[in-house]
Amino acid sequence: MTDRVLRVLANGSAWTTDLLFPVVLVFLQTAIWHWQSSKQQARRNMFFGARVEPDFIASARGESILKSFHLRIWSVALAVILAYFFLLWPRTTRPEDLAKSLLFVFFASMLGNLVNFGLANRRTGREAAGIPEPSSRTAALFADEDKPNLWLTVVDWLGILVPIAMPLATIFIVALRWNQFRSNDSPLVALRQLLLMAAFGSFAAGTYFALRFRARSSDWAPDPRASRRYRTLLGLVQSSVFSYIIFDSCWLSLMPLLKGERSGDMNTYFRFSSPAGVGWFFALLAMLL
Repeated sequence: MTDRVLRVLANGSAWTTDLLFPVVLVFLQTAIWHWQSSKQQARRNMFFGARVEPDFIASARGESILKSFHLRIWSVALAVILAYFFLLWPRTTRPEDLAKSLLFVFFASMLGNLVNFGLANRRTGREAAGIPEPSSRTAALFADEDKPNLWLTVVDWLGILVPIAMPLATIFIVALRWNQFRSNDSPLVALRQLLLMAAFGSFAAGTYFALRFRARSSDWAPDPRASRRYRTLLGLVQSSVFSYIIFDSCWLSLMPLLKGERSGDMNTYFRFSSPAGVGWFFALLAMLL
């Protein structure tokens, strides 16, 4: 392994792809979680997804929950990077293996952060006194003022359906061309990966659906129209993250069928997916700021 590290460091392209990119991927994702969790103190009565009294956010208990969350997410980031270097990277002998390892790095970090967010939400619910529900009259007024908006409705449904539609469409293509897979490329491997992506996309779609159609408008902004726009923005950010990952995975699943074509070459995959990932990241930052 030491010899391979030296060879990779001597090769600038491999050093960037094999060593630097996974670290940057995990670091940027964790930094976003850290920044967003710290920024929530300015959000009206919301702390890790729970409605609390304003004084709780700046209290000692609130600060303790926030610090504990930050410690856990950075611990997860370190664990994921170490797992990549010592368990996955020594086995990445092909570009396909590297792509799968990078997907693992992203998935593991994201799922770890989601679990830690849930733990922070649970602790907040135990230690904070919740804000009482709005009266029936207030809720009715909010519902009356929340007028339908065609543009936001289209964006909402695209954000809900795209993460599910992409893996399902790719599964349909794999099924149609099942016999065209070569002997050393099993369609079952592609099918398993796509089914995983379909479940992954269902999670994103369900979360967006709940955020749009099951969340109380007053929890997110006093003005129903502002609440609608804010919830659409949050759902769109989440859906775009999942959709980008699913698109990359679908592309990899179809790679055995595209061999001999430009889009079936791993060099082409990295040439387009890596800059797209960086551009997508800055686009997300622009939406969040």
